[in-house]
Amino acid sequence: MKLLSRLNLLWLSASLLSLPAVAESKEAEIGGHLFRYSTTSSGTITIEPASGAYADGAVTIPSKIDGLPVTSIASAAFNYCDGAGGITSLKIPNTVTNIDDFSCYRCYLLTSVSIPNSVTHIGMCPFSECSRLQNISVAEGNPTYSSVDGVLFNNDQTTLIQFPCGRTGKYSPPATVTNIGYCAFINCACLTNITILSNVKHIDAFAFGSCTNLSVVCFKGNAPSLGKDVFGGTTNATIYYLPGTTGWSNSFGGRPTAVWTNAIPAATSK
Repeated sequence: MKLLSRLNLLWLSASLLSLPAVAESKEAEIGGHLFRYSTTSSGTITIEPASGAYADGAVTIPSKIDGLPVTSIASAAFNYCDGAGGITSLKIPNTVTNIDDFSCYRCYLLTSVSIPNSVTHIGMCPFSECSRLQNISVAEGNPTYSSVDGVLFNNDQTTLIQFPCGRTGKYSPPATVTNIGYCAFINCACLTNITILSNVKHIDAFAFGSCTNLSVVCFKGNAPSLGKDVFGGTTNATIYYLPGTTGWSNSFGGRPTAVWTNAIPAATSK
């Protein structure tokens, strides 16, 4: 099964699991945008799937609906949010604690996301394949998450969670990073060159999937462990490693390898 087909199945499963068991979805127009929502048994509001179909431009999720706090963004809430003109930015209020899996999957016009310090859970692939996304910001004081140069990390910046897919050219994660997360760079079509420092010990499944213009991946340390299909669909990449490092062979993650002896190799086009 192809990489994107597997991701679509994961997205569908997450979307179905996010549907409320009892609560009926309602709609409310707030700030010029129509939101779908449901009320939980604990008296809080969840933003429901298909809200993105009704929104466009700069969207601020309300902190309250019907006088109740908005605390969760469901899986698929803003997927394919290119309806009426498309969401270009998304600001999340300081009442939200949960952002579910695939909540903003394939929002092709989305350029920025602002996450408040109240958010303590972000599911898998929250902003994956948003091809114009440039910046994910996290408010100072968030106990669980952080951002550096617009890239989403856990609080102590040991796990890189999401790289904005609209970024172009080269990138190197900070020296604090030991783990590159699930789908972290998936479908980053404009990324051409990445240098991974020696502290990185694991790269999770699909992390660099379908990065069609990624041609240079340089490792400064020993070979990290890999999840499933880390480079699936990334057919142009060569893996470079330093002399004296261990764990390397003629291929790595299904991609050819070469010894990195001089300056960082130049990226090449397909």
